[in-house]
Amino acid sequence: GLAVPRDMLRAGLEYLRRIASAEAESLVKARLRAYAIYVLTRNGIVTTNFLTNLHEHLERTHKELWREDLLAAYMASSYHQLQITGLAQDLIGQYTMGQGTEMASDFDTRLGRDAQYLYLTARHFPDRLSAIQADDIRKLTAPVMQNRFNTLSSAYTIMALNAYTRSVFALQGAPQLRIEDISGDTAQQLSDNAVFARTAVSHSLRKVRVSGGGDQRIFHVLSQGGFDRTPPADALAEGLEIYRQYFDANNQEVSTAEIGQELTVALRVRSTGRTRSNVAVIDMLPGGFEVQTQSLRGSYNRWRPDYRDIREDRVVFYGSFTSSVTEIRYRVKLTSAGDFTVPSAYAGSMYDRSLQARTAPGRFTVTPVP
Repeated sequence: GLAVPRDMLRAGLEYLRRIASAEAESLVKARLRAYAIYVLTRNGIVTTNFLTNLHEHLERTHKELWREDLLAAYMASSYHQLQITGLAQDLIGQYTMGQGTEMASDFDTRLGRDAQYLYLTARHFPDRLSAIQADDIRKLTAPVMQNRFNTLSSAYTIMALNAYTRSVFALQGAPQLRIEDISGDTAQQLSDNAVFARTAVSHSLRKVRVSGGGDQRIFHVLSQGGFDRTPPADALAEGLEIYRQYFDANNQEVSTAEIGQELTVALRVRSTGRTRSNVAVIDMLPGGFEVQTQSLRGSYNRWRPDYRDIREDRVVFYGSFTSSVTEIRYRVKLTSAGDFTVPSAYAGSMYDRSLQARTAPGRFTVTPVP
């Protein structure tokens, strides 16, 4: 609902035109091309020539594969908007949810592809939603519940479920659901009757019932919020490794030092497999440690961070890491005396949540000057 500046929109559409007309050697690049054509079509641009060119190219280069790829659904949706219904119906429906590599790249995931397919089907081919089974919807919700999502795939999932819900309600009407406690002999209603019934439940509740959907499918979510009372005590290495040490002026590793001293922090990070891009390295500082900003460099041997962020309580580096060890060094000054908890240093992929590593927490003592 926000107005987009015309020059920004014009520049964006021109960029999409370049993608739509570019050569596509692989199916992945062809999919981006089909995506660009779809967005152009949604903006009222006649894209018939783009579609014809891409269609002929795919028939020459990927004849046996492309119709089962997500790009066919994008092309079908563009054809549908252009009122070329024969080709639209021919191409939609050949994609199979739940297939393909779970994490082909940081920006190409099975969850993202499945969500885009459901969105396109719900928005442009609602008459085909009867072929979408409850298991297909679970293929979207399961990775989210299992923490196997990122910002991009979760955004696609929200779009897909929103479009799916709107289309189902338009075809079948919106149900009035209710949540009841059926732990005892008689049911006690916990929520108001609503399309999206919600309630807070206690830990002592043993059994609930969600009803009111009639013949329609009902989906439920139970979410729990909070934080761990006890922080993790062990180191972790899942696809990445990270190690941290503190050194004094004599390059000796220390866990005790006097107030006012400067220490060197050494972080060592590596991938335990192939090169991993878009990794965030977060070094949390103990209380009383102050970063010496001038000690942070733009490169460390041959490694350069894509970006770095210096905050009051941490230093964050973003970049790519290979199986060779990358060492990052910077200095801190000890500004307060006391016995401090040393939080874990953490490394994790920003788009593949299965890749993460942390150091074990520790203690550091800062003594007053004698």
